[in-house]
Amino acid sequence: ILNLLLVPNRQNLFNARDEEKRSVLSYAASVGYDHGVQRLLQEFENIAYVRDPDGFFPIHSACRRGHMGALKAILQSRPDTIELLNLQGQNVLHVAAECGKTEVVKYILRKEKYANLINQKDHTGNTPLHLATMFWYPMIVHILTKDGRVNVGEQNKLGFTALDAAEECMDLNPTFRERLTWMALVCVGTPRALKLMPYDSFLAPVPQEGIIQSNEMPSAKKYKDRVNTLLLLAILVATVAFSAGFSVTKVPEGEKHWYKPVALQVFVVSNTIAMYSSVLTTVALIWAQLGDLVLILNVFKVALPLLGIALIFMSFAFLAGMFVVVGNQLWLHVLLLASGGIFLGMLVLLVVPFVCPYTSKPSLFRYVWRYPFWLLLMLIVRDDNDDDLE
Repeated sequence: ILNLLLVPNRQNLFNARDEEKRSVLSYAASVGYDHGVQRLLQEFENIAYVRDPDGFFPIHSACRRGHMGALKAILQSRPDTIELLNLQGQNVLHVAAECGKTEVVKYILRKEKYANLINQKDHTGNTPLHLATMFWYPMIVHILTKDGRVNVGEQNKLGFTALDAAEECMDLNPTFRERLTWMALVCVGTPRALKLMPYDSFLAPVPQEGIIQSNEMPSAKKYKDRVNTLLLLAILVATVAFSAGFSVTKVPEGEKHWYKPVALQVFVVSNTIAMYSSVLTTVALIWAQLGDLVLILNVFKVALPLLGIALIFMSFAFLAGMFVVVGNQLWLHVLLLASGGIFLGMLVLLVVPFVCPYTSKPSLFRYVWRYPFWLLLMLIVRDDNDDDLE
């Protein structure tokens, strides 16, 4: 059909625009019509350089939608289009990072000849890493920071590094996507600027979906339910750990399996840590009920890591206790060890992102949690727009 249209209507097709005033090539690139993109580029020499009213060129339209076929077709026919900028001064890597197109970002990073795009700044001084951070795409932030050519300490015109941008945009009650993005930056040691400037006109001129903004002033009342829930959980953990400490079964004298005495020792140590951690969490959260906002936020820095430790070690204690009380069936021990290992791994992965935004030692955190975080990212975050993380 396209070939039939091209013969009698060549010039009309070049000048044709859709309802959004986009050129035919921009439209074909935005819908992923790869053959149409190739055919139009063959027929019209300059159509790849026609800017749409929104300031984007056809190559940007392909990147915004993540259509790799259209992107490759444009670059193969017109390699210099990789240098085209939109009205905000953004290159194709900026656009892909802002729109969360993981495969496009990976493709550009794999091409050594496109290395000049990696740390390029737009009109507001934002690099692709800044934009991926501000629009909360943890997978893209992880991919960019993993590349040694990316300058993670680059500052925009307001003096923000990517980590500063994350902490300025992050809500006081961070979403899961925000937590993962922050973690991706912390895990590679992204620096903060020496001096932060006021947060004005920081984002792109046109607000877009993906940035979390809150005009609501924080108050202690907002955290009341959270404090009560955490307090109840800490009391339950303390109760279980206290009861388990007096119900442990003694290993019989002359037990021929060496691992049962070891399991008993692991049980005692883990249960003790869980007990004391949960009690300390309970006391800290009681202080938080005084209602002072600053006190509540500081208590979270102590209580949440302690509660995470209590939950993890309580699970360790349960697994070790089961090894002590079960019989000598090998298959049962293997089943316990396998299921317990899987559960504990999942527990750690789920606890870390909940706790980490309140921790105050990011340098220690990035060394301890780098690989668990990477595994969490691989298991939970999908490519492109991860809207299910909100």
